[in-house]
Amino acid sequence: LPRQTDVTVIGANFDFLPNPVCLFGEDEVPAQRVSNTMLTCGVPFISTLKTVYFTVLDRARQVEVNMGSNLTFAFVERPSINTIYPQIIVAESTRTLTVNGEGLALLSGVQCRLGSLQVEAVHVGGAQRQLECTFGSTLKEGQHQLKVFSNFGTMTSSKAMVQVIAQPELVRIEPRIAVAGANRTITIEGNGFVDTDDIECFFDDLPSRAFFVSGGEMLCSLPSNIRAKKYRVRMSIAGVLGRDFVTIQLVEPASIASLIPSVGERGTLVTVVGTSFHPDMKCRYGAHRHVGLEYVSSTQVRCIVPIDLPDMPIELGLSLANDAASSTSQSFKPIDLSIASISPSFGGVNGGTPVTLDLRDPDAAQFVTHCLFAKTAVPVSSVGARSVTCNSPQSEGGPCKLRVGTTDKHPSIDSSQFDFKAFQFTAMEPSSGPDTGGTLRVLGSGFVVGKGNSTILFEREMASHYNSKLCT
Repeated sequence: LPRQTDVTVIGANFDFLPNPVCLFGEDEVPAQRVSNTMLTCGVPFISTLKTVYFTVLDRARQVEVNMGSNLTFAFVERPSINTIYPQIIVAESTRTLTVNGEGLALLSGVQCRLGSLQVEAVHVGGAQRQLECTFGSTLKEGQHQLKVFSNFGTMTSSKAMVQVIAQPELVRIEPRIAVAGANRTITIEGNGFVDTDDIECFFDDLPSRAFFVSGGEMLCSLPSNIRAKKYRVRMSIAGVLGRDFVTIQLVEPASIASLIPSVGERGTLVTVVGTSFHPDMKCRYGAHRHVGLEYVSSTQVRCIVPIDLPDMPIELGLSLANDAASSTSQSFKPIDLSIASISPSFGGVNGGTPVTLDLRDPDAAQFVTHCLFAKTAVPVSSVGARSVTCNSPQSEGGPCKLRVGTTDKHPSIDSSQFDFKAFQFTAMEPSSGPDTGGTLRVLGSGFVVGKGNSTILFEREMASHYNSKLCT
């Protein structure tokens, strides 16, 4: 319904029917004799869907007709097309279109036509409610409307449009190196990409979701179960795998065992020790700060601590293509090792002078382990609330830069000056004096003017009476 259809009746001895008619239930219509074995009759207009008994009679009812068996005729809705899948296919591939609709099981002698190609259709699905049409030849690119030919005539629909496209071209992948198993998205650049939900990326034979961005860009998710190795990445449209591919190298996530030092100034060069390091990795501070590194080996890299880090411990890790999941991390504490003052600022070349360094950062003293006089590192002898004390080493005379460090190999950026003096005594006057004390004049070189008091040690015969005296 609602279209009227001519019915063909096959039988025998129709020449003996002078006035044949067809009876659809209670509706009678005249029949046309085609031959002794064939009649045709029109279908009466029926407004309801129903199945009726079908009979051939003589209009005058003078000749009896043997029907042989009970025949029925069904008044049905006209079969229609609801959807087809896929609606985007690649021109140079063999593709099967699946047609879904209403009443398709009623069709016989079905053929599908797409563009200039026409093929036989096959009933599939439960109760044969679907059709499959397989096109094996090259289709012309562009929009085509699928047409279905059958005993019901020609069927088509505005929903039966198929877009035929050329094979997409893959040009570039970014990043070209990534961490296996990371929850990240890969960008593929190329030509001829189309906006469809029926597109996938394949990493060798591993499928993953794909997302259309533009005709020249697609996004692919890394499969969660992917291993570390080199992969060829292809694109699939409606199940057809493309010829073009780009390659990506997936590596194991890095593991950080230690930071040397783990406490230091901003601007400090930190040695990172661990496994699975890669030259393309970057140093990661927190979740979003990524800066370059110096690659030493797969187990060691060096990172420079940015000078604008906040005054709090921060996680230092490694990242590949700015992916925070590229490695484990270790905590680094930024501190200020600048020196406010030192006392005294000079000492003898023979060393042994206790030197106290006051630090500007109130929390820094607890992390200082060494003082560095030029290139000579000496351990801290005592730690105060905001200061450390170190004994000066032996050295040649002259000024040197004095720094502190959290290890013996990591001096502070800031420095003060310490002066090594070569004291020399040539004479003293008087050479003797009363035990009640007095003034002693010492002659020599290398003395420091205006630097306060010094201690004279009396030796030999007077040592038992006077261990020391102050000298002006």
